[in-house]
Amino acid sequence: MPRFEIDVDPCDHITADAIGKPGQRVFYLQAYQEQRTITIIIEKAQLQSLAIGIEQFLAQISQQAPDLEEASGDYVEEVIRINPPVDPLFRAGEIGLGYDKDRDRAVIFTNRPSTPPRGAFDTPEAELGVKASGLPDLRIIGGGGLAWISRRRGLNSGDFLKPSPVHALAALRLALGDTLELALEAAAGLALDGTMDPDWTRLDESDLHVFEDSAKGLRSAQAAAHVLKEHGISLRTSLYGVSDSEPKRAALSAAGASLFDDIQTALACVEGLEGINR
Repeated sequence: MPRFEIDVDPCDHITADAIGKPGQRVFYLQAYQEQRTITIIIEKAQLQSLAIGIEQFLAQISQQAPDLEEASGDYVEEVIRINPPVDPLFRAGEIGLGYDKDRDRAVIFTNRPSTPPRGAFDTPEAELGVKASGLPDLRIIGGGGLAWISRRRGLNSGDFLKPSPVHALAALRLALGDTLELALEAAAGLALDGTMDPDWTRLDESDLHVFEDSAKGLRSAQAAAHVLKEHGISLRTSLYGVSDSEPKRAALSAAGASLFDDIQTALACVEGLEGINR
């Protein structure tokens, strides 16, 4: 599936802020590069986690490289405010923090979710990707839907993303013909509450083929199979890791997947799926 990427490198300045009255505020992350400004919507909990992560990250870097100049906590309030126009490109699904040792730079990365049920606001990256891949009818469980069910459960928007079993369980219910909303409700009900409706039994003794480019996705499928097994539902699970990146291949292999350089080669290993993406 094609990737849609926005790379703000180098980033001249990055900041976060909130707009609105308490209880109705919307949180934003904004990055600047020369004359370009990139703004995304984030959750309050994501911003708090990012702040904690940066603090821990700086402490680790200080220990690993004591010769580096210590980061300053000084700031100018006017500078850290986000600048208009506030035109967010998307709502973040996940946010991560990393370090590029060779360039001595911190890296913040995020991904866009998919469209959630009931018309709640989100951006349809997953749907755009499926359309571009030539498989427009492929059903999707993405960040938008998972954020929707997370909020209904009073949880953070990213709590059900892979490697959570809810992600894979919801995908299985879509495969059974559920609507997106019913699939999400059934998956969360089984994983969190142990609610076992009769439709889950239709999966017993089924073959589950998982094609993934991330170890988290494989672990989500494995966790889903474990949850079902606890309720007497047995799946024959086959894992296929698809990537030409050596670090990713190592992680996929460690998760128990057979490795393939491309999706066509992986699909060809399963009878009936040969050439599905050609």
